[in-house]
Amino acid sequence: LPDGGVLFSTTDETYFGLNQTGAFVWAKLSPACESVDALVAAVAAEWPDADAASVRADVCELLAALRENGLVVDAPVV
Repeated sequence: LPDGGVLFSTTDETYFGLNQTGAFVWAKLSPACESVDALVAAVAAEWPDADAASVRADVCELLAALRENGLVVDAPVV
C-alpha cells in the first residue's frame, strides 16, 4: 500500500496494519537484515533525521508486537 502495509495472521485471522516505516521494517527483515542492529541501521539510514534511540525503541516495539501476534519468530541462534 502507498502509506504502509497490511499483514494477515492465519492463526487468529486478524489483520495487522503497518505504517510506511513498519512496512519498510517488514521488507528489511531477514535475510536482508540479519540482526536487530542491522535493521535499526537500515531504518536510521532511510530516516537520517530520526533520533537513534527512538529508532531502536520503535523497531524493537514493532518486532515485539509482530512476535506477539505470531507474525515473526526469532531466528535460531547459530
